This record gives sequence, C-alpha cells and structure tokens, in this order.
Amino acid sequence: MRRVPIDPSRVAECVGIRRRQCSESAGKLSIRASHSALIIERYLGREVLRTCAAVLAVLILVYGADRFSRILSDAAAGAVSPDLILRILALKLVEKLPVFLPLALYLAVLIGLGRLYRDSEVVAFGAGGIGLWRLSRGIFWVVAGFSLAGAVLSLFVSPSAASMRSALLEEAKQHAENRMFVPGRFKEFGGGDQVIYVEAVDPESGRMTDVFVRVRKPHRQYVLVSGAAWQDVAPESGARYMVLENGYRYAGLPGDALFSVTRFERHAVRIEAQAREVFAGGRKILATTALIGSGDPGHLAELHRRVSAAVSIVVLGMLAVPLARTTPREGRYGRLFLAIVVYFVYSNAISIVENLVERGMVPQIVGVWPVHAAMALVVLVLLLAQTAGGRRLGATVRSARHRYGEGESP
Repeated sequence: MRRVPIDPSRVAECVGIRRRQCSESAGKLSIRASHSALIIERYLGREVLRTCAAVLAVLILVYGADRFSRILSDAAAGAVSPDLILRILALKLVEKLPVFLPLALYLAVLIGLGRLYRDSEVVAFGAGGIGLWRLSRGIFWVVAGFSLAGAVLSLFVSPSAASMRSALLEEAKQHAENRMFVPGRFKEFGGGDQVIYVEAVDPESGRMTDVFVRVRKPHRQYVLVSGAAWQDVAPESGARYMVLENGYRYAGLPGDALFSVTRFERHAVRIEAQAREVFAGGRKILATTALIGSGDPGHLAELHRRVSAAVSIVVLGMLAVPLARTTPREGRYGRLFLAIVVYFVYSNAISIVENLVERGMVPQIVGVWPVHAAMALVVLVLLLAQTAGGRRLGATVRSARHRYGEGESP
C-alpha cells in the first residue's frame, strides 16, 4: 500500500475551514433562536395586553356603575347638578386608575399564562429552548411598560384629577346649598323629623317666601309659618339654620286641644341635614413635588402610597409568572384563588404600613419598602424553584431520549 504524505498546511487549512463552517452554523442557530425568542416575547406581550385591557374594562365598568348610582342619587336629592354627573364620574375613574392597573395586570398575567400552560404551549416553548427565565424576561418588559404608565398616573395624573374633582364637588356644594329648597316641593331632613315647604326662592339672594316648617320632637310638635326666610351658617360649629321672619309658631300634639300659638319677629330653626357622601373627605390634594419637600407624616405616607402603586405593578406582574403555572388536572383557574389571597395579603400589608408611617410609628425613610422587598424575595425564590424543577425535567427527558436512541426500551 502506498502511503500519501500528509501536508500539515493542508490539514490546518481544512481544520480552519471546518471551524469556520461550525462557527457560521452556530451563529445561524443563535440568530434563529434569538428570532424565535423575540417572536415568543411579542406573542406573550400581545396575550397579556389583550387580557389586561379586558380585565381593566371590567373593573372600570363595575366600579363606574357603583359610583354612577351613588352620584345619581345625590343628583336626585339636589346635592349635585345633573350637568356635573359625568364629569365627576370621569375624574373619579381617572383618580382610581393607579389602583385598578396593578390588579388588572396581575390577573392578566395569571389568566394569559394559565391558558398557555393549559394548552401546553409553555411545554412547546421549553422543547424549543425557551425556558422560564426567557418567558419571565418577555413578561418583565410588558410589566416595566405598565409600571412606567402607572408611575405617571399615580404621581401626576391621579392627583390632578382628584384636585379637579374636589373643585367640582366644592362648586356643587355651593350650588346645592343655594338649591337646597325647591320651590313648591316638601323637603325632609333628619329622617322625616323636619319637613320644610317653600313657595318661592330668589335665585340671586337666596331669600325664601311663604315658608312652612314642621318640627317633630319626642313629646311635642311645632309648626312654623312665615312670609319670609333665609339660610344662615354658624361660624363656630358650621351648623345650618333657617331664619324665619314675622311668623307664627304652633306647639302641641296632634289630637290634643291644648295648642300654644306664638307670634315672632325672628325665629331660627336648625336644619338637621345629614352630610352626603359625595362631599365627604374634603382633604386637600397636594402635588407630588409638594409632598417630596414636606416633613408632615401624612404627606409622606401619601407619597409612599403613590410610589407603591408603580412598584406594586412590577412585583405583582412578576409574582403572577410562577403562580400561573398549572397542570391539566388543576383546571383552568387552578391557582387563581391562591393568587387572589396573595394579592389581598400584599395590598393589606402595604395599607397597614402606610398607616403606621402616617402615625409616625414607622421611620419615614423606611416606609413601605420592606413589604415590597419581602414580596420581591418571594418572587425570586418561586422563579428559582420552578427553574430548577424545569432543568431536572429536561435532564430526565434528554437521558430518556439518549437511552432510546441507543436501542434500549424507553
């Protein structure tokens, strides 16, 4: 047999060509894997966005219907002008958006990923080399975008909407005070213990003419009739009175012949009007820049509350990733109840710590950050545990495939 001499330069050239070919193949595979991962991340983003929009619409619809019924009842009672109903409702919904957004995104990730687990799409992703960390990264970019939007809403848009709503309510209150008595209609106060009838009201001065007042006490009733009256407010207590001029007062009990009649030049009757909920909580809404420079514990608690709205979006959005993992036997919403319980524990813990900050029992520099840090640690532990479980399952599958490829029975 003739031996052919080996040229070392030729061997080195062949080896170099082979290495370049392998490198190019690996690069192409890496590009394809990155492209596939990018497609999957966009797919996850669209899934979460659609679900979040639906959940947010349901939350706004339910809350808006409740608030609309309350404002409508206030308008029917004359406390709010009908022209302000929709404006007050819209501002209230904008004010509450930072509260709805974390819950909507949390439920969206739970429902969206839960469907992917139920349809075995996550298993297909894993078979293609897209693991839990890659899925988490795709969810994180969506969550980060929502967190930025939540920060803008919580720090700037929501306080502005609350200030505008407060101004509208103050305006409605002023108009309601002038329109408290509708000409030609009976008005009840104090659960029916007071009944007032006014024949006419001057819209500019607020003076009333031909006034009838009935006051019911436990053992006596009073009927007052006057030709003119007006409203007055005590500066010390803020109590509202109706001052009647040149009238008569009839005191006694129905069915009793003993009645006393008194003529008066001026008589004041306190109006036992109950404060309506629409005017409750008249606290001053400060801008975020004013809260930062304030040393008041209440203002700092409000600042922590606004910042927590943005931080909780990130924490809850990433918490939903491990909680969304379900098995076919667990059903469509297998872990949804557990996820809701975790959400309420987390949100209540934030509220409790915020109240403690407002009372000065928690240092202002600490605030609610320990609650966020503890929940973030729980998220990291759950992700690491599920990643380790996925790696063990992948190693088992590869080992089984290797044995089966060697001819052994699976």
